[in-house]
Amino acid sequence: MANNKMTGIIFSNSHDDALGGLTARRSMGSVPFASRYRLIDLVLSRMSHAGVDSVAVVMQNNYHSLMEHIGSGKEWDLSRKRGGIAYFPPYSSAGSAGYSRGTLESMTGLLGYLQSSSADYIAVSDCDVICGVDLSDVLEYHIAHKAGITLICTEHGHSSVMVSAGEDGRLLEATRGGEGNLMFNNMYIVNRELLIQLVTEAASLNQYSFVDTCLIQKGRELPIYCYRYDGFCRAANSMQAYFEISMCLLDPAVRSALFPMDRPVYTRVQDEVPVKYGLSAAVSNSLVADGCIIEGRVENCIVFRGARIGHGAVVKNSIIMQGCYIGNGSDLDYCICDKGVLVADNRRLAGYASYPLYIPRDTRV
Repeated sequence: MANNKMTGIIFSNSHDDALGGLTARRSMGSVPFASRYRLIDLVLSRMSHAGVDSVAVVMQNNYHSLMEHIGSGKEWDLSRKRGGIAYFPPYSSAGSAGYSRGTLESMTGLLGYLQSSSADYIAVSDCDVICGVDLSDVLEYHIAHKAGITLICTEHGHSSVMVSAGEDGRLLEATRGGEGNLMFNNMYIVNRELLIQLVTEAASLNQYSFVDTCLIQKGRELPIYCYRYDGFCRAANSMQAYFEISMCLLDPAVRSALFPMDRPVYTRVQDEVPVKYGLSAAVSNSLVADGCIIEGRVENCIVFRGARIGHGAVVKNSIIMQGCYIGNGSDLDYCICDKGVLVADNRRLAGYASYPLYIPRDTRV
């Protein structure tokens, strides 16, 4: 008898090289987002709300902060005796000499995990796609269409994989950088037995890419369907894209789409004191996390926990990450200050909307 249980697989390091300095010392899943979250929080929360009680987090490098952040997974109701969070190491398979070359190859190390699972369906996701899709709706679509794989697609976005679907939603063709009416966003639901079969075949044929092997080569053979999601969906596939997506959060409509009241995004709890505003502080159209001290002027900014904006400082159109200190009288515009950056008094730093100035972690300016 079929069941509707889902198990999750999250690739925490996919596309790390796209974000440059932001992922030099952390994985894509660990990248800070929306003043108090990490990118993986959105994926874990989506899965949690869809009833997923077992998640495999596949890691390649720089994963220590990610493991510390997720811990036992209790914030996402994943701290369990059976199921819960499982971490998988960076090597593709036993005896492998290096990192896996693609997601399909990475899953060879998960075969035992998949075979022991009692779920009929597997939800697979990267961490770089920021959207508010409801996986319960996708699973309903998947079951109703008797699909083997259901791709989550959007009409607008920045994906390099284009797909064409028929009127019934069935995949007709997939290409890299070619033409198509939809974009595949590296999220999909697949039948567990089919995934085990695909991974086993790929391992025997030295194939490693899910897109190349399953979509482009076998797209017409397999029962693959495309679920069209029309809500806010963007890929953080460059420093500029990450900056633009962060600035979109200042729009209440985007915030409510990504952080809906009925499906909240969970994160690791860090008890901090409320924000302290000085007598000369002026804050407008900004997200400011707890634990901050604001004594200057802040406009159109995302300010993370424990940051301090000095007296007379003016910070506009910027992302100020955890533990940063912006000195008295300093002026920042279109900047991304990574964790622990110290900007001395009376400094002037500016980038552009199309090219924000990135200041690496723990830098002193």
